[in-house]
Amino acid sequence: MTISTKAFQDAYAKYRSDIASAVRYTHRDLTNTGTVRQRHAHIMKARAELVSKIPSAPDPSLLTDRRPGVLAKLAPTNADQVALDGREWAKVQAMLKAGLTIQQIAHDATTVERLAAIANNVEIWAYGLNTNSPEGFAQDVREFVFDRLVAMGHEEAVGATVVDQTYRSTAAWHQFLSDTIEGKGNASIQGLYEFDRDGYEAVLAVNSQLNPAGEIDREAARLDQLVSTKPTDIVGVI
Repeated sequence: MTISTKAFQDAYAKYRSDIASAVRYTHRDLTNTGTVRQRHAHIMKARAELVSKIPSAPDPSLLTDRRPGVLAKLAPTNADQVALDGREWAKVQAMLKAGLTIQQIAHDATTVERLAAIANNVEIWAYGLNTNSPEGFAQDVREFVFDRLVAMGHEEAVGATVVDQTYRSTAAWHQFLSDTIEGKGNASIQGLYEFDRDGYEAVLAVNSQLNPAGEIDREAARLDQLVSTKPTDIVGVI
């Protein structure tokens, strides 16, 4: 499931195009000093435009993993549900004895009840395995179960995924674009890789075309030094 961040991708692409044009700006009536100042003015204008497109950073309290809450709701709460969970887990155990892995069983499950039984019982079962981290193994299986719920269209799982991806991708773009203004976008590009793979690929494509090897950023930084300003001093733009 992918959340569209095309507006941020487009803003970054335009910024890169504008900066590339700015560092090459020339006019026959300008002196060398005048050319430097005009190039820098265009750079600051591009920065100001990008700043206006940077999304607000989500409150840190919103950047929580909502998956455990969804899975917790699968636990049985009455006698009938306990009985159903027990029957489904018994079927899972039979398949495990037949040689299937629990991941295979979860992958092939076609009902929420089967997946719920796996999520509800996997940790206790994992303690009987030859593993150094039963909790870690159970956590991996639960995350796989959650992904299966999303694939099956489980309403709460889908909703939690949309919310999580929206907040996390927005936070990643906020940090990346803010760092880009200061010429250090690579410091936070990993966030795009983790939470917005399409956006990450789009950034790499733009960089390879408009900022190969970071040369445009280095020239912009040189112009900042010549004009004695910092990238964040976005005032007096043209």
